[in-house]
Amino acid sequence: MFNLKIAFNNLSKNKALVVPYVITMSIFVGFFYNLLNLALDNQIKNLSGNKIIDNLIILGITVIGLIMLFYGKYANKFISDNRNRNMGILLMLGISKKEISLIVLYEKIILFLFNILGGLLLGISYNKFAYLLLEKICDSVKANVNYNYMSVIYTVIMLLIIYLIIYISEFNFIRNSSINAIFNSSSKGEHKVKYQALIAVLSLICLVVGYSIALYPHNLTTSFRSFILAVLFVIIGIFGIFFSTLIYLISCLKRNKKFYYNNKFFVMTAEMIHRLKENAFSLASICILSTITLISISVLGSLYIERNSIVSQISPRDLTIQSVTNVNKELDSLSKKASVTLCKKKELIVSQSVYANMNKNDIIVDKNGGVTSDYQLTCVSLNSFNKSNNTHYGLKKNEVLVYFQNKRNVPDDIYINHQKLKVKKQIKSLKFMFSPQRALMPNIFVITNNKNIAKKILLQNPRMIYMQGYTVNGSETCKNEFYNLINNNSNNFKYQGANVVTKKFSKVLVNSLFGGLLFIGIIFSIIFAILTIITIYYRQLSEGTKDQKEYIKLKKLGMSEDLIKKSIHIEMFWIFMLPLMFSILNLIVSSPILLKNMQIFGFNNNLIFIKTIIISIGIYIICYVLTYFLTSRIYQYKITKN
Repeated sequence: MFNLKIAFNNLSKNKALVVPYVITMSIFVGFFYNLLNLALDNQIKNLSGNKIIDNLIILGITVIGLIMLFYGKYANKFISDNRNRNMGILLMLGISKKEISLIVLYEKIILFLFNILGGLLLGISYNKFAYLLLEKICDSVKANVNYNYMSVIYTVIMLLIIYLIIYISEFNFIRNSSINAIFNSSSKGEHKVKYQALIAVLSLICLVVGYSIALYPHNLTTSFRSFILAVLFVIIGIFGIFFSTLIYLISCLKRNKKFYYNNKFFVMTAEMIHRLKENAFSLASICILSTITLISISVLGSLYIERNSIVSQISPRDLTIQSVTNVNKELDSLSKKASVTLCKKKELIVSQSVYANMNKNDIIVDKNGGVTSDYQLTCVSLNSFNKSNNTHYGLKKNEVLVYFQNKRNVPDDIYINHQKLKVKKQIKSLKFMFSPQRALMPNIFVITNNKNIAKKILLQNPRMIYMQGYTVNGSETCKNEFYNLINNNSNNFKYQGANVVTKKFSKVLVNSLFGGLLFIGIIFSIIFAILTIITIYYRQLSEGTKDQKEYIKLKKLGMSEDLIKKSIHIEMFWIFMLPLMFSILNLIVSSPILLKNMQIFGFNNNLIFIKTIIISIGIYIICYVLTYFLTSRIYQYKITKN
């Protein structure tokens, strides 16, 4: 009973750390429960596009579980460091390490109970909101709110494992450390860096290499791997920048006596070095978390905004057909059976498609290409194009019309497989077009009636294919019946060499993918934002506690209170603004390679992406600065409290 009272007393004395920890951890537990509940819901599993949504939910569960473990250990370090002084006193008074370990165990049990109770209450309370959000952003999702008791059990087990890992870590520290080490654990800095100049140079090199990889013009084949490689280099570089490079650069300023011994900069420069040494890991973590949040919002927001455009790219009409044979009889039969009418027919005669990559102004066919190539290259019959678009173009020998789906400007002369072709006109828009192989990469249409040109472009004999599109008229019930008949007869169409796709199916697929991504992205963004806020809060609170003694010393040495406060506010502002500046720089530098990766999903609207980035950065700056100023009040209270 005595040990339990001490555990309660320790938590009560450190409520400034414990309360935000319990609230934050409860929010994470609530999200974890919520996603588990969705993953175990049979309604979700039976939805169209269920595999996509299901996989994204499982990804979310995994990431949130890891974040709970990371945050639990990180935040518990602050709590344990602040109460270890009391533990050291108890050890000096003769209480055994076994008793101390029991007190720590009681603390973890109390925190666990608060977290599981608060987390489940939060999870259950916004469970309905999660279903509504999923239904809103995934148009195909229609599900009733469900509560699965197994999700409660799995959540309890997961949190037990996390607290067991945290307890074992603290138990080992108490068992293997001296009384003095336990008593003074809160005074330790986060790191001590050797070979600072070398690490500073290597960190800058890693950052430059990462940025160079991101800015280098990649094709879709290598863009994702390059993005992962760039991320690794940037993460290493960012941690090195905060651990060593910035400290080294500010240390170099100390050599300038006029600057360093100036009243305006003396305290600030000395304290900046100290703060960077103490907060390197926290600041680097804030930077990485902010970068992830900004990238998630910008990328997923852009994809979701453009989802209808991507659907139109795949299926511009209610019914689209790609066929080497005539399947009109089968379509007429199914339409009559469902009592619908197929009208407003559009047709385009095209060749088979090949994959190609762009090398400056030379388009090179890649025989081993696939979904990660730069473009899908197709030849189009001139007569068919004129008929479909109500135009009357004529072409001379070696002349072509070209259409780039991603609006890339084309010179008067282009090269395809090193063959020079005269561009009579670049077509800006088509009345009827869709991706012949249902690939989401940008299309290049080369319009010609010359089979020899087509052969040289495709590196094989052209095989003409009919692309058709229809509008389906009828009642919603009849149209749904017709779409079901089309899906049920898909194998029969494929046997006849036809690929028949309905716009409804494409919309379900795209909405499930992008809606599911956005749903998980929103949850991740909230979690990363909370982690950023709470990390700033802990650092401000911790710094305020440590700086209180320094503040008193400076006053005794004769420095005015206004000068001390001004210097401290300037240095604290810059310390916590550095992660934000680096995260914005990371987003801007990574935007070209992010755009290239987004093309895999059929995204080609650069303007939308730029606008989303600007809006995301603006909102994040406001939230970040507000967080800083709100938490800085805690710091100011700590250092001025006598």
